[in-house]
Amino acid sequence: MNFNLIKKSEFDKVKSFNGDWATKMQLFADMCRYNTLVAVKKAGSGHLGSSLSAMDITTYLYLNEMNIFEVGLDSPDRDIYFSSKGHDVPGLYALFYALGIIPEEKLLMLRR
Repeated sequence: MNFNLIKKSEFDKVKSFNGDWATKMQLFADMCRYNTLVAVKKAGSGHLGSSLSAMDITTYLYLNEMNIFEVGLDSPDRDIYFSSKGHDVPGLYALFYALGIIPEEKLLMLRR
């Protein structure tokens, strides 16, 4: 059975949604969770628990609190997210894809 990624353009639509803030955050996080599952399935293995459980907070931080888009990813003044849960990388890759930080090809190269 094949599953396809939710495309970046769909995440952009959710980000531009002017409705309820909590609904928008939940939908964005759930879409990232789905893409995490797709990437881990394609990789053949991965730790899902950490990725899925951290998604709400990482989505909130990257969309609402961190300044990486205002100052740029290369700026020494950018906010840095540090996770001690090394097994949450599949979820972070899915979020980074949704935010346009990494391309689809990089997400699908997970564990390779």
